[in-house]
Amino acid sequence: MPIVRKKRKPKRRIVLTIFNILIVTLILSIMIGAGIVYYIVQDSISKLPEIDPENVTLDQNSEIVDTKGNLLSKVYGDGLRTVIPYEDMSQDVINAFIAVEDKTFWEHHGFNYVRMLGAIKEAVLSQGDVSGTSTITQQLARNLFLTETRLDYSPVRKIQEAYYAMIIEDKLPKEKIFETYMNTIFLGSSANGIQAAANIYFNKDAKDLDYIEGAMLAALPSAPTNYSPMIPTERANVESGDYVIGERDSQFVYVYNPNIEERYKYVLSLMKEQNFISEEQYN
Repeated sequence: MPIVRKKRKPKRRIVLTIFNILIVTLILSIMIGAGIVYYIVQDSISKLPEIDPENVTLDQNSEIVDTKGNLLSKVYGDGLRTVIPYEDMSQDVINAFIAVEDKTFWEHHGFNYVRMLGAIKEAVLSQGDVSGTSTITQQLARNLFLTETRLDYSPVRKIQEAYYAMIIEDKLPKEKIFETYMNTIFLGSSANGIQAAANIYFNKDAKDLDYIEGAMLAALPSAPTNYSPMIPTERANVESGDYVIGERDSQFVYVYNPNIEERYKYVLSLMKEQNFISEEQYN
């Protein structure tokens, strides 16, 4: 009897079959992954309360004046805050904060997609926190509407922050977002907001700050206590090596903090890099 030989499948067909299987697997993986991401995002924002960024009221300090209206004192409480409009902030101080906190602020729509996705991927792989991704709008969302979880840097928390940031960007113009941010940030030494910080550190208004003063204040948000240029210290606790640079009241004086210097120089370098100041000004 004649020998019947089985036909061998061409290698090309085998390769094509494997390729098709891989494509189908990839598509299914993407669909499953997208479904998981959608579920996580939906679950993260479904329980969030609604917000109204257009109706935000910030607490300010009470002032004590004489019969002629002259300021005698401010009541500190939990700190000092004087709310001012965007127009009353110098361009130098605006540039300083933009340079170090969010250089794409005027272009993005709430958050930086590339930075955030990369940070979340890194956090998932390392099982750590998501950090270093917050835009100015996200920081504002955190300061106003997510205060109870402001120290949480989990991916879920970042999704919530980004969601609120998009709502803020949709409701408010950029100038108003920046204005509100600058009036809410804590800048050390009991200063809440840029006007209080300008008063406390330089005895002037925010509209009169130059780029050097702006860079020093822009160095503070990441660690206000560590980087504050001067620290309120009880007179009884002042040591011989301390450099006293001012008085706050009968109980406290201000002591110079050298920790500011490294961060301050970093802000100046970013301002130069982004063409907010010249090489000569930097030097």
